[in-house]
Order: sequence, then C-alpha cells, then structure tokens
Amino acid sequence: MARKKTQEEFVAQLKEVAPHLTVLGKYIAIKSKVLVACPEGHEYLVSPYYALSVKRFGTICRVCTRKVPHNKRSSEDFVTILAHKAPNLKLLGVYTHCQSKVLVMDTTCLHEWEIIPNNLIARGNGTTCRVCTPVLSVLKKTHEQFVTELHLAAPELVLLDTYVCSHTAIRVQGVCKHIWPIIPNNIISASSGIVCRVCAPKQVSKGEVEMAEYVNAVLVNDRKILGGKELDIVLEDIKLALEYNGEYWHSDLYKSTTYHLDKLNACKEKGYQLIQIWEHEWQNKQDIVKSILNAKLGKALSVGARKCVIKEIPFPGDFLDDNHLQGRGSPTKINLGLFYKDILAAVMTFGTPRFTAQQDYELVRLCTLTGIVVQGGASKLFKYFRAKYKGSVLSYSDKRWGTGKVYEHLGFTYSHSSPPGYFYYNGSKKLSRYQCQKHKLQVLFPELFTHEKTEKEIMKEAGYYRCYDCGNDVYVIE
Repeated sequence: MARKKTQEEFVAQLKEVAPHLTVLGKYIAIKSKVLVACPEGHEYLVSPYYALSVKRFGTICRVCTRKVPHNKRSSEDFVTILAHKAPNLKLLGVYTHCQSKVLVMDTTCLHEWEIIPNNLIARGNGTTCRVCTPVLSVLKKTHEQFVTELHLAAPELVLLDTYVCSHTAIRVQGVCKHIWPIIPNNIISASSGIVCRVCAPKQVSKGEVEMAEYVNAVLVNDRKILGGKELDIVLEDIKLALEYNGEYWHSDLYKSTTYHLDKLNACKEKGYQLIQIWEHEWQNKQDIVKSILNAKLGKALSVGARKCVIKEIPFPGDFLDDNHLQGRGSPTKINLGLFYKDILAAVMTFGTPRFTAQQDYELVRLCTLTGIVVQGGASKLFKYFRAKYKGSVLSYSDKRWGTGKVYEHLGFTYSHSSPPGYFYYNGSKKLSRYQCQKHKLQVLFPELFTHEKTEKEIMKEAGYYRCYDCGNDVYVIE
C-alpha cells in the first residue's frame, strides 16, 4: 500500500502545479477535498487526486474566470486570464473568440502549440507542452497518423489544423479553395464531410444514396412541398417522405430542439407522412429499417394471424435486440409471443408504467420478425391480453415512425404528445438521455465530472453532441 502524503508534501506538490493557490484546509486523503484560495481571496474545495493529475482539474478559480462573460471577453481579458492561470505560457496569436484556437508558447521550453481558450479557462486543458510530456497523447492517434488516413479517405483535401482527437473539429481545404470544418472520426468512418458545402450545399452521404436506391427513388431534395424546407426523398404515389439525418449536422449544434418535430408536422399538414432515419440506425440496424420501409411500401412478406398461435413466453430480449430499433429495453413481466409454424413471428410485452402511476400496465414493445408483416397480429395479441389481464393500459408511439393508427385500431384513445426527447452521439457510440442523467455521469466520466457543470457541458467535453427526436404520442385505454 502506498504511503499517505503528509500535509507538507501535498502543499509542496500543489505549489508546483498551481503556485497561485493557497492551501487553507487539512489534507486527509488523495480523494478527500481540501479548501484552497485563489489570489483574489475566493475560497473553494479541490480534489487532490484531480488537482495533482496532468489535467489539473480544480486549480482554476471559477469565480475569477466567470467575471467576464465568454462572449464579451476581449483580447486583453484573455491575456490577463492566461497570465493568471498559466504563467509559463505566452500568447503568440490573436484572441478572437472563446472557441477559436490561438497559438501559445511555453517560455521555458520554447515549444509552440494551439489551444482553445475556453478549454484552458474552464478546465486548464492545453497548458502542458505535448512535446515535453508526450504521455498525454499515448492513447490517441497522432497528427501524422490522421494525415495518412485522411489522404487515403480524401486525397483531394488539405488539412489546415493540427489533429487533436477523433471528435474535435478541424479545418480542411478542398481543390475549390473553400475551407470547412470536419469531424475526424466521421470522415474516416463514414466519409462525412468530404464534399464542400459551398460548392454542393446539400452534401449527399453514402447512406443517403443507399436508402434512395433501396426504395427505388431518386434524391429529389424537394423544396416545393414545404415551401423552401428540403425533403430528401418523396414517394408521391403513397404520400411518403423520407429524411436521412446525419447526427452531427442534425444535432443541436445546428438544429433547434423542435426542428425535426416541426418538419414532421409541416409534412402532416400537407398530407404526407415523414419518416426520419438517423444515420446510426441505417449503419447499425439496416435490416430493421429496411423491414419497416418494406411494410410501408407494401413489399413485406405477409402472414395471417389466424395461422398463428399465442403463447406466454419468457422475456424475449434477444428477439427484441434483433428486430426492434430500440432493442430489448428493461425486462417485462408479461410477454406474449405469436408463433407461426413454431417460429416466433411477433411479440407484445407489458410491464408497470415507467413514467406514470395513472395506468395499471404499459404496452412496452410491439415487434414483428424482420422481413414479415403479421396481418391482424397486434389485434390478436392485445385481445388475448385484455381477456386475461384486467386494468388500464398506456403506450407510446414514436412519431418518427408511426401515425398511431395501430393503437386506434386496438381501441386506444389519444391522450397527449410528449415533447421531443434526445440522445447523445460521438460519431460511433449512442447514449440515451437516461444513461446520461447527471448523477450517472460521475461513473461514466469521472475525470470530467464536477457538480458545477451541467449534464450537457460534461457530455460536450466528453466529445458527445445532443440530437433531438420528434417526441411520442401517448395512447391510453381504460
């Protein structure tokens, strides 16, 4: 077991990394917070574990740095803060904005690098020379490695910035001489960002083209139906419109909270159903997406419910993972299976309502085997449930995929609509809003978590952006 630090050892070590701080409290343990004070006399608690780490969390006084709003901070303000927070650094570039990189130099080693002002002010990121302390980037791709990958993916692009990490935007320049930002991970994994948005304002992704080819349609990019708003694909004969949403460009960095809902409602007013498909759904669950589209297009294999047998089954987690876009979710107590020749063709699951106590049951999942449609299957399953289990039921209909007709057919009554929900995405991994509740982020991202930060701030620092959906319609039956 490592020997515990003494008060004197802690004070000496903190003095090395944050000479501007005065230790007021008693050092107890590496993860027990200690009271300190900044030169302005502001007192606050810091964790020795994080303060002495390479990231120096807690060594920057949040009262001092928030005296001037970041959007009104002048170049002189930033120079003053830089001198206070990182006296070893000298500003070489011109400060223009809290998110625009500036060039700095370490006056001790004379090495130069770029930093994002807001990151330095908020978390102290960028104060350590990466040439002298390469351990900071051991687990990350190097700039040279990314340059090689970019040349293979898009040899026509010229990289203008230094590669930082897979989810930090950097600028590229095309043969057209226009400059635009890209997300490194997106351009390598999905070729997103290769096309200049000035020369081709509507960047067509590979997935978007694949989806259009699958439904045997062209990318019309129609702007007439919604009076200027664009629709990727329009199937006029069945009044169906399809949108392919790339998470980065459809995140709240560029779209409002209600953007996708407003577009869906605008289509509804014109007599069209709009289905909005996220890029990660097409990439990771394409068979399920195609199955849903086949049902809309009338191309799915049809099986009659009269030829099927109902059985109560254990929680069908694997079946839901393979055939439902949202996967299994939490286990449910009542699970009904519809079998066609001993093959599980559809399931309907029920549990205790998750968000209300006004109803007795919640219809949690209605799911059909990918590739088929069971005509009358939902009615047969729900009729069985109502005959055996007494009580009121509610269910949620995802507006992106359905109009609620199946619930009305089952006897449900529309109750209300929930506001748009959201999820987080980092270019490769999706996290639901429930996975990212603030009290859970202390476990997910312990190195970034502080009680002062909001959920959104922590997720942004972790490289995730927030994407809003269209919300749900809520149906009930007494």
